[in-house]
Amino acid sequence: MDTYASGAAFLNAGGDDEPDCVVLDLHMPQTTGFEVQAQLVKRGRSTPVIVITGGDDPEAQSRALRLGAKGFFGKPVDGEALLATIDAAITTRRAQSGWGRP
Repeated sequence: MDTYASGAAFLNAGGDDEPDCVVLDLHMPQTTGFEVQAQLVKRGRSTPVIVITGGDDPEAQSRALRLGAKGFFGKPVDGEALLATIDAAITTRRAQSGWGRP
């Protein structure tokens, strides 16, 4: 698991490895979670994204889901629900990519 101080740090990390899942806060230093999510889409990344936020805004939830988020959580986050959503997103991605098949 890798962590980054900001969305910009994540986007600038480079490398060819694509994470199994990205958990984004909508409000981060230097860039927003929406901007990070949009950049992943623009770069053609299929990385599942799960969004967390301190504000329970239906418009933000709708926007995040339109951009392809696999989950949206308001704070405080239910840890078990978050982990279940991460697991489901990774399982679906691996099944779609054929990872782990003989």
